[in-house]
Amino acid sequence: MELKKIILTTLAVTVTSSFSLICQAEEIVSPRIMFYVKTVTCDYFASSLENVQVKPLAGGYSAASNVQLEIAGKTYVLRVISEFESALRRDTECYAMKEAAAAGIAPVIHWISPDGYGILIDYIAGGTLTIEKGKKPEITFKVADLLRKVHALQKNPFCAPSFEGQMEEFYQQYSQGDRNQAIWEDAITIIKEGAVQLQSLNAPNVNTHGDLNPRNILVSDRDVFFIDWGDGIYTDPFQDLAFFSIMMDYDSKEEAYFMHCYLGHVPTINEKKRFRIAKKMNFSRLVLSGQGIGNQLSSDKGDDDYTLEPLREWSYYVKIFAEGNTSLSPQFFWGQAQVALETAKALDVNDVD
Repeated sequence: MELKKIILTTLAVTVTSSFSLICQAEEIVSPRIMFYVKTVTCDYFASSLENVQVKPLAGGYSAASNVQLEIAGKTYVLRVISEFESALRRDTECYAMKEAAAAGIAPVIHWISPDGYGILIDYIAGGTLTIEKGKKPEITFKVADLLRKVHALQKNPFCAPSFEGQMEEFYQQYSQGDRNQAIWEDAITIIKEGAVQLQSLNAPNVNTHGDLNPRNILVSDRDVFFIDWGDGIYTDPFQDLAFFSIMMDYDSKEEAYFMHCYLGHVPTINEKKRFRIAKKMNFSRLVLSGQGIGNQLSSDKGDDDYTLEPLREWSYYVKIFAEGNTSLSPQFFWGQAQVALETAKALDVNDVD
């Protein structure tokens, strides 16, 4: 499977197919997406295409494409998973979405295509989470509450069996031939060491979302929903908490509040240490994804220039990501990987006082 078709982290960028069909809304969508639009219009709505308004939704951080459908006075979102995705990943997402929707964690599902690659869900007005909104205590509380529900769901039989296994698979597949082998080796070593440390602390394993970043959280006037369920892993629940904290650029006080909301009590020493280990592992995860995506973008452009841009603070990288910029350079991702590695190395998992 091509690297650009894999969602490893929220910093994964996909290159979508060229669009060629003009819809009523005078927007352009691909013939493949229009196939699913026609199918759901006929199968679910028992209607015809001229009664549907189709509008592509901005994004670009997923191996799926989303279009907004308006029919009979109601708005929906049709999610079309890439044809390059494996059946296992498709099944992971479909199973998780159905379970999450039934629990009120994800938008309501109205229809799934016979092949499982097309999914019709409710449209949620309000948009994706921003860094600023995600730092509000009421939103932090809602996200923590939803995460407890995610982690209480029955085991997804299709999800990846371990965090370190998922990262090792990516490392083996995409590190070969990179001129900067050291950054890959450092990151995967930290991840493996973290897995051993978590095991020694008797960390539990649960269903996790696996990619809880601002682009995968919808916020309406009253509710919060999680979307994009294809990266589920059966692992320590603190992997979700740590990744979300990283992608929201939480400071120590914001992290403490988030942990308290999730746990319902002040974290114990053991819980604090597990969180910091998971955080170190997830910064290293972002090293792998950033390096890999930078390499893929460089290859796509035929650009052999490995010159790094001046490195920025971590807050710069997460802010750019949350804003949904889909035209980022290889240098951006290589820089993100470098800063993530420096942060992971500097993080002391024993500093839990």
